[in-house]
Amino acid sequence: MRNLKPTLILIYQCITMLSLIIGFSMKQLWWGVVLVFLSVAFFWIGDRLSWQWVSFVAFGAQLILSVGGVILGLSPFLMVSGAVTALGAWDLADLQKNSPHSSHYQLVKKFQLSRFRLLSLTLITGLIISELGLLVKFTIPFVLLFLCGFLILFSLYGLFKIMKN
Repeated sequence: MRNLKPTLILIYQCITMLSLIIGFSMKQLWWGVVLVFLSVAFFWIGDRLSWQWVSFVAFGAQLILSVGGVILGLSPFLMVSGAVTALGAWDLADLQKNSPHSSHYQLVKKFQLSRFRLLSLTLITGLIISELGLLVKFTIPFVLLFLCGFLILFSLYGLFKIMKN
């Protein structure tokens, strides 16, 4: 797993860069292309210098570029895939920096593998649902959306209350 993480971070950042650059260059918004290059370069400089906060800032910049691209009318498919892979790269960089260093190598390895599986499942599910949401158009009444949000918050509150005890 140690050798796999830097490779996956590179793959995720390349997909993020390509998705966002293709999206911005299709509308000839060259300032967006430059900002994407800068955010990826900032991510890699921070990774090489082991600055933990840099990956978070680069992820935030890439997420803002993705949302801004959708607002500007760029391809939502490219912007969503760029945001999802930016999230994956940020999470793997965070895992790499915050991995527990312990004498229990097998336990650490098992923890990293379970977190990687959960990340993969979450990213794939989120990407499929968001891309399907872009293709299939349906309306949800605000009251139903509000009730779903309330149910999710109530469930999270109960979960955190159980974890606290």
